[in-house]
Amino acid sequence: MAARAFSPLILDMNEFSSDHSTTATRLVIYGSLAPGERHHDVLAPLRGEWRRCRVRGILREHAGYRILEWRGDAPWVEALLFLSPELPRYWDELDAFEGEDYQRIVVPVETEEGETIANLYADRKRLTGSEMRS
Repeated sequence: MAARAFSPLILDMNEFSSDHSTTATRLVIYGSLAPGERHHDVLAPLRGEWRRCRVRGILREHAGYRILEWRGDAPWVEALLFLSPELPRYWDELDAFEGEDYQRIVVPVETEEGETIANLYADRKRLTGSEMRS
């Protein structure tokens, strides 16, 4: 995967209609929702495909879980991209599961197939006003 600089703009996914955006069918996973991790059962009912990917950010531990501060100028973080046509109907449940510490945002993602954008649960406390529009 070639390194490329991305604009640090993060969009709040609630601004987009899930019926009109394939972005709504993509979720970056870097923690407990990944296969084999302690909360994989949350995504297990959904049909989908897993791919390796990477995003820019700083990975930290918070309350025993990984939490990512997304930053376009940060080092790469290895992650998984979950693609599922069922995600759009599941966002409310996932948002509730992730809780107050995480904000679902849309970020650039690099995969073996190329660049795309996807949803990611980021560290809410480290987002700035220019990155979140609620």
